[in-house]
Amino acid sequence: MAPPRTVKEVQSLTGRVVALNCFVSRATDKCLLFFKMLRKAFIWTDECQKSFEELKMYLTSPPLLSLSKQGEPLSLYLVVSPTAVSSALIREKYSVQLPVYYTSKAFQGAEERYPTMEKLALALVVSARKLRPYFQAHTIIVLTNHPLRKVMNKPDAAGRLIQWAIELSEKRTIARNPEEKWEVNIDGSFVKGAGGVGVVFKMPECHLLKHAVRLQYSTTNNEAEYEALLIGLCSSQGVGGNNTQSDSVQSDSQLVVGQVNGEFEAKKKTGMTKYLSL
Repeated sequence: MAPPRTVKEVQSLTGRVVALNCFVSRATDKCLLFFKMLRKAFIWTDECQKSFEELKMYLTSPPLLSLSKQGEPLSLYLVVSPTAVSSALIREKYSVQLPVYYTSKAFQGAEERYPTMEKLALALVVSARKLRPYFQAHTIIVLTNHPLRKVMNKPDAAGRLIQWAIELSEKRTIARNPEEKWEVNIDGSFVKGAGGVGVVFKMPECHLLKHAVRLQYSTTNNEAEYEALLIGLCSSQGVGGNNTQSDSVQSDSQLVVGQVNGEFEAKKKTGMTKYLSL
């Protein structure tokens, strides 16, 4: 692909990029120079050439979009740059994050002068509008290090923030700091031929999710506790607790806790070592 030589060719380039917007991460930032060029006389600078080469490099190996499954939770990453707001909708499969859709919007008028928190809120609103089918069919986990929901729901918030909060109230969204950990309480037992596992997830927003599993095979109480640990960690990944680790899991079995933390040694003849190797 050769670089544009006229304004008409720049228009053709920007048109093709707009058509591929959902496939290109932060498309507005990547093509901002080309859009600005349409407002004045054609001058192809070294900076334009650099942006053009970077865009070509990106398009030669873009990340493939993944098809979401009905009802699964999706994560939304928000990005604010000096010139635009962008987002990436992500699903997780086998602990690998896969892109589902990208959005991007250049600032217009006063938007460029919004405080950072309002720019983040704008990014979320833009995403909710452009990704309406996803917001209607899925629970969207908004990953941000800022207290976005608190700011938008403050009584003294700016008028546009209140309007955006009302608009977003109809969507199933959860704001979460990616650094926050989930707490998982587990309990496993086996009595008179019947075994079961109970798991309670405590999310960063203090919501509780409860999960119970009946074991279909014979096991000891300690093995049931290990099964509860594995089910708790795996299940937390499935419902969005990507930052759940063994040190945030609580159990009433001091033996299992001690063996997982390395305080107690698991003997091979007891069969506990097979769980520790997973």
